[in-house]
Amino acid sequence: MNKFSLETARLIIRPLETSDYDSWYSSFMNRGPSLTPFDDGILDMSMCDINWFKNLVNLQRKEWKSDRVYIFGVFLKSGEHLGMLNIATLARADMQWGELGYVFHNQFWSNGYAFESISALLNSAYEKLGFHHIEAQITPGNELSEKLASRLGLTYETTRKDFSFENGKWTDKLIYSINLHNNNLV
Repeated sequence: MNKFSLETARLIIRPLETSDYDSWYSSFMNRGPSLTPFDDGILDMSMCDINWFKNLVNLQRKEWKSDRVYIFGVFLKSGEHLGMLNIATLARADMQWGELGYVFHNQFWSNGYAFESISALLNSAYEKLGFHHIEAQITPGNELSEKLASRLGLTYETTRKDFSFENGKWTDKLIYSINLHNNNLV
């Protein structure tokens, strides 16, 4: 796997490694109760032992090598795990189109980590991963994600009706997007 790593003033963004288990697990265990309808809050992590985590890391490496999904851990430079970012490949050939995803542990919200890490990833996604067009698919009502997408320079493109099957029903998605080539990002 490509040794992809980005650094910002406060953060390191890179694929997970087996040695990240303690930090990863600790951050999941220290999550607070749900803060919004789009926040899972406290999760049952009882099945997530070191062997489970090793399998997760290996699966993520396979996804990376197959060009299906590029998954990144976001860490403070001190090593604390803050959350995850990903870019899923939607189409290559003449489109170079990907979908941005992100999740941060709620105990770290309101510190600018999402903006800082996603900005760094978007600023590198064209050169390092070859993506030209990136979109974020946001559930209507998730105002925090809408504000973040806008702040990152993604613009509202459309609403895809009944686009994603979630919680037992078809759900609309708001599509925010950006073209990375020759685009001055944040």
